[in-house]
Amino acid sequence: MHQLLKWNPDEGEEILEAHLNVANRYGTVWWACWTTCKNRQIGAKHSQQLNRQLRLGIPTYAFLYRTGEFEEVWRATLVSFRGHLSATDHDRLPYDRQSFAFFELSDFDPLSASWPMSRLGLWNNATSGPLTWEGLHNQSSPMYVYELGKHA
Repeated sequence: MHQLLKWNPDEGEEILEAHLNVANRYGTVWWACWTTCKNRQIGAKHSQQLNRQLRLGIPTYAFLYRTGEFEEVWRATLVSFRGHLSATDHDRLPYDRQSFAFFELSDFDPLSASWPMSRLGLWNNATSGPLTWEGLHNQSSPMYVYELGKHA
């Protein structure tokens, strides 16, 4: 299972650049998932699956998807995740707005904007096939996805 984390350029064109700069400086960066909804959190099933994968050393990724007119996609290695951060983690947190989940990321690689629609499927619906444009734009973030042909 991987994460697809969306960001909206209306919230700041420099969001990705700020994260890349922090990752280059410290080796990793925290990507915050935020919402205006109260009590949002990662469910126990997804949290347990991510912890299991990370504990076993299974390569786990966050796919960063920029919505809007100029879509952009990046893949980063998921190092860890938390529901909250300690004060010492904030040096590696460029943005935090009412966040409910924090993903520690490293090793950013750009992908083509169409990559998710040809290579990713929804984790909870492994028979649905690849993501669609509508699915990418109607689902909330994070989306739980898998690489097609590699569902486990």
